[in-house]
Parts: sequence; structure tokens; C-alpha cells
Amino acid sequence: MGTDRLICIRTDANNTIATGHMMRCLSIADACLQKGMQVCFVVSDEESRSVFDTLAPNAISSEYLPFVSVFMLQTALYHDLEKELPEFTDMIVANEVDILLLDSYFVTPSYLETLGQVTKTAYIDDLRKFDYPVDLLVNYDIIPDALTEEYKASYQNAGSCLLGGLYTPLRRQFHNCSFTIREFMPDSSKKPNILLTTGGSDPHHFCLHFLQEAKQMPVTFHVVIGRLYTDKDALTNYVKRHDNDNEPQHAKPFSDNVACDIVLHENVSDMAALMASCDFAISAAGTTLYELCALGVPSVSFTMADNQMVTSKVFDSQGAVYYAGDIRPASDFSLRVSALSYRPEINNEVIERIIHYLKEMTLMSDNYSKRKSAHETMRRLVDTNGASRIAEALLLCMK
Repeated sequence: MGTDRLICIRTDANNTIATGHMMRCLSIADACLQKGMQVCFVVSDEESRSVFDTLAPNAISSEYLPFVSVFMLQTALYHDLEKELPEFTDMIVANEVDILLLDSYFVTPSYLETLGQVTKTAYIDDLRKFDYPVDLLVNYDIIPDALTEEYKASYQNAGSCLLGGLYTPLRRQFHNCSFTIREFMPDSSKKPNILLTTGGSDPHHFCLHFLQEAKQMPVTFHVVIGRLYTDKDALTNYVKRHDNDNEPQHAKPFSDNVACDIVLHENVSDMAALMASCDFAISAAGTTLYELCALGVPSVSFTMADNQMVTSKVFDSQGAVYYAGDIRPASDFSLRVSALSYRPEINNEVIERIIHYLKEMTLMSDNYSKRKSAHETMRRLVDTNGASRIAEALLLCMK
């Protein structure tokens, strides 16, 4: 096939590691396949392999899937990568891997140095934990001009760097999808459509908390149930109770229709189309924010992990996506458990801010102009060619 170059992609996705890592790697894999390369994914466990099997058919076209394989290491622990090195290096040498792309927060300098002795290496970073000794470094943070030199100084050991939003690896479905700002008035019978997503999992039970607080808003919430959700049954039961408590009011004027509608979406194969059908999005930070920016869907973000904060704050400072704050309790960012609910506590002030932004952008009289302004700013920051740019750099690195 094409160049017959082999790229090996090492990543995971499980209850601890967000599925966004697997998804962005699949986007890069698809771009590599289009350029004639062959792709092998390497994972730590059955859960990661299951996520790969679920996501791959929607991320990679059927004509290229035969050129993608997946291998599970027998000695791997996703949080202790050093243990897999003997098995992994043997596999790399035996299969004559031309370049290795790594996407894991658990890499160490010695791990990267060892792998660099047997093949070319590339790494996707968003933490700047240390100066990564790799041939190619990718960080697609939206970098303010004032921080450009600081970012470059962080990566002195990398052979070359791809920095900034132009290297965001988005799925192919976003390439040909468009979004239109819809106009509606506060006294209209039309309810705004609101996307609600936390990514592949929801460890803080945000969706349940939020829907309970926003249940009287005159909007339709489209809630995405991620691949690793543990709240699926609880959300389904909540929606059933909510529907039973609220009689259909489609014939009533908007002012009387005070209860929200809730639609659950599971196993979404075309996230771009779902995003484009909504007027506003409430999203955990991460790859989803870049997808929303590529379409220009006005949004508010929140964080639930330390590595998400920089991106959220930069999007906010650029006037693209509001940042409501971190949903973990301000006094303790660990998973403290409430004795009454047996659920991790949550920062309710963040939920209040999200509701404020939601009202401002969809229910106030000037909501159209505010959404249009956000849409235009978002589209300037991110385009849909990032995966192709990364694939081209990987190919160049092999030569």
C-alpha cells in the first residue's frame, strides 16, 4: 500500500484515560492511511481494545480499515509504561516500525529514550511535564502570542515541533460538516437545542447534577452518553421520571412551557452532525472543544482534570468559548464522596455559571448577535486540516 511505511500508535482509553486520546490518534491514523502508510495500534488492556473496536469504524473509512491492526501487550500497565519496554521494543524491531506515535500521560524520559534507540518517535503533549526526547513533538494548544516563546523553550529536546491549533487532529466527519447560526426570539415556541457532553465518561456525575438544576429551563438538552459512562441507567431513569412529571406542552405558548426536554444520545456515530443540529453546547474541555470550534458552535466549557485548564482559559481569553470553571469542589479536587448521595461532590457554583451563560446566549433578546460573534471567533482558531498536517510531518520524519 503506497509507501509501505509503518506507523505504530501507542495509546489507551479506559475509565481513567479519556476516549479523546484514542479518537485523536484515530484521526491521525486516518490521515496517515490516506498518505499510503500502514498503521498498527498498540494498547494495554481489553477495555482499550474494546474502545478501539467501537471507534475505529466511524473514524476510518472502510477502504482503509484492512490496513489497520491492533495489538495488546501482555506485560503492559497503562499507568506504568516502563514494564512493557522489553516486549514493546521486541515488537517494534520485529515489525520494522518506521515511527512510533505516543499518546499517554504516563511516559517518562527513560521510556522515550529507550524507544528512541530502536525507532523514530513522536509524542502528543498538552501538559509540558518535562522536555520530551522525541523526534517530533505535537502540542495543539491554542497558544497566546505572549506564550509562544515559552512553549518553544519547553521542547528543546524535540527534533521538531508542531505547535498551535492548526495541528488539531479532527475526525474526517468534521471536514464537510457546516453549522448555521439559527435565529429565534425569547417569546417563540421554538426551544433552543443544547448539546451536553462530558466526553467518554462522567466521573463526577455532572450530567445528572446539571439536569436537576436546569430542569425548568425552556430548552431541549441533547445529552451524549459516552462509551465509558457509568451513569447510563441513572440518566435513563431520570429522563423517564422527568417526562412523567411534565405533560406534553407542544401546543402551549413558550412562556407556559417551562420544563426542559431531554434527549439521550448513545453510540453517536456522527458527532459533527449532532453538534451542527444544536444552537449551543455545554462541554467538558478537551478535544470536543476543538471540534466545536471547527464548526463554530457557540459553547461554554468546564474542566474536571488539571490538563484541561490551560485550553479552557485560553479559549475564554480569546473570546471563543466561555469558561465556567472546574466542577471539582474548590476545597478539594479529589473524589470526595457525599454521605447522602454516594456520589462525588461537585462545584455547584460552576453549574450556576453555566446556566447563566446558557440563558445569556439562547434566551436573552440579543442572543443571536452574541452567538454569531462567538461563532466567527471560534472558526478563526481551528480548521479541519490538523490531522493531515501531522501525517505529513510524520512521513517527513521517517525519511
